[in-house]
Amino acid sequence: MNLFWSKDVPYIHLFDLHHAFYISSMLLILFVLIHYRKKVRAHSEKIRKSILAVSPAIFYFINLLYR
Repeated sequence: MNLFWSKDVPYIHLFDLHHAFYISSMLLILFVLIHYRKKVRAHSEKIRKSILAVSPAIFYFINLLYR
């Protein structure tokens, strides 16, 4: 099985289930950022550090899924 960052992985096709998931997740993130704009600005340092701390674990988990 190809890893998701491999050059051999096919593109996401338009109006596919993966495409719908990608678009809906982007819209959800946009909604949360706009709706909680003041909280995001007030706690931007904590949010930045949290994303930095969690990112390697997410990539590790995704790598385990595709093995």
